[in-house]
Amino acid sequence: MLTNIGIVQALDMGDLPVAVATFTDALALAEQSGDRREAMQAHLYRGESLYRQGDAGGATRNFEAALATAWQLGTTEEQWQALYGLGRLARSAHRDEVAFTHFRDAISRIESVRAQLQLASLKTDFLADKRDVYDALLDILLERLDAAAFFEVLERARARTFQDRLAVAQPTLAAVQARLEAGAVLLEYWVGPRSAAVLWATREAAGIASLPTVVPNLGEISSLFNEASAGTTDAWKRPAATIGARLLGGIPALGRPDATHLIVVPDGVLGEIPFELLDAGTGSPIVERFDVSYLPSAAVLLRDSSGPSHFWAPPWRRQLVSFAAPRILPASRGAAMELGGAELSNPLPASADEARAIARTCPGRAQLFLGSANLKRHLLEGAAAGVPLLHLATHAVADMTSAERSRILFSPDREQDGADYLFLKEVYDLDLRGVDLATLSACETERGKLVRGEGPYGFSRALLSAGARAAVTTLWRVADEPARDFMAQLYFELNRGKPKAEALRLAKLRFLGSGTALRHPRYWAAFILTGDGLSPIPRVLSWSMLLGAVGVLLLGGVAAMLVRNAAASRSAGRSPPGGGTRP
Repeated sequence: MLTNIGIVQALDMGDLPVAVATFTDALALAEQSGDRREAMQAHLYRGESLYRQGDAGGATRNFEAALATAWQLGTTEEQWQALYGLGRLARSAHRDEVAFTHFRDAISRIESVRAQLQLASLKTDFLADKRDVYDALLDILLERLDAAAFFEVLERARARTFQDRLAVAQPTLAAVQARLEAGAVLLEYWVGPRSAAVLWATREAAGIASLPTVVPNLGEISSLFNEASAGTTDAWKRPAATIGARLLGGIPALGRPDATHLIVVPDGVLGEIPFELLDAGTGSPIVERFDVSYLPSAAVLLRDSSGPSHFWAPPWRRQLVSFAAPRILPASRGAAMELGGAELSNPLPASADEARAIARTCPGRAQLFLGSANLKRHLLEGAAAGVPLLHLATHAVADMTSAERSRILFSPDREQDGADYLFLKEVYDLDLRGVDLATLSACETERGKLVRGEGPYGFSRALLSAGARAAVTTLWRVADEPARDFMAQLYFELNRGKPKAEALRLAKLRFLGSGTALRHPRYWAAFILTGDGLSPIPRVLSWSMLLGAVGVLLLGGVAAMLVRNAAASRSAGRSPPGGGTRP
């Protein structure tokens, strides 16, 4: 009881001297009663309070006492907390090697506990309050400019639940560099409490660039997001230039003439930035030079590298499965209101046209689930398994407080039913093996609850976890008709054989250079690609190509037969050679 009172005094009231006195009383009572666990807790919290007061000696003694008891009792939670406290004390005293050892040992204890957790939901939140330990170690490694070590700890600090679902080995910088293609630049960002940096890598080189002005100016991100998503003027350009200078300046790999593709691994609130809008000092957004793809973790690059087949598929094979134009019945509106999604009451008249327009660009067979046929059960029963393109044009809701409530709207299975939803947790369980690109043309499907150490819980990582190689999602709501036109342009480029990230870039440039209202980022910058952006979608023969090839073969066969017949006729018309025979 006294320990809890001391925590309130220290954290809520900010009265550290009173809190120290309370923890001292709690320690005395625990020692009198022989309660070693309670004494350990009292030492730990008194040490933290003394550390915040600036009493290094007192804090050290208490952390060391807590650590000694934690080792004896085998309580891992208190072990890493005491080690973290001792590490911060050593760091304050400029004893960086000692601090490094304490932080490294604390992380080892943290990960030993995490490895024993069975439920993904428990693992998701487990590192949220422990990210500070990783940040403290990264702060030391940033000063050492050791790119390989920095990368290893950074990957251990981010998207671990997602990495577990991928079932790949813990990535190393060398392994990731070996998977980068020529012209690709990996930009993996880190934003700590006081510092920020970007690790950049190409196939041949890697380095770390410190970003000293990022943390004090994170508020600029909201300004860019608001102007890009809801503005009507060029006011977005100013924050885009400022943020671009902060995030992209000092990266030598971006100056290489052969650099054409950026792979961005954002951290924290940086995930709300469409990097294509940023100005790297040229006076124009980088989308004019680079195509961009995003990753929750560089571990994605270590997935099975067997991309799309180089063989052309026949036109009768399914190339596209699309769900669009959900029916919104009165009962659906009521269900939407219960979930706090009043915006779901708006119909989507252009989404069916969007699905049909995309189908017309695809040479292969398209299967469309529109209107009353737009049923969630078709997707759950595996309708998209093995089909290269999955497209959903519908309503979606990103719940910023509860990831479990993020959802995609489908038509109700029966007239009397309310709205039917595919929830985020269900997306993880879909069978999307063989899906090369899954597109969610819906509102805010890349946003979601932001969990420290995991990032925003949007739909893209769920689609990748379910087996899709890449996903196109949205950072904000795009109006129905512009979304339809944008998607038609994107799929036109994809079916021309353009790599996915390049196809997305070309669609964006088409809007940016339109000279109309569509040039504003609100209509095109929301769409981002996560996952494999460097390979094209699997190619499919069109019926015209197939019939043309058959026609050429038939003509070739006829021509060959005519040549053979002509040769035979000439041979038959000749006289046999003269001369006798020997008797």
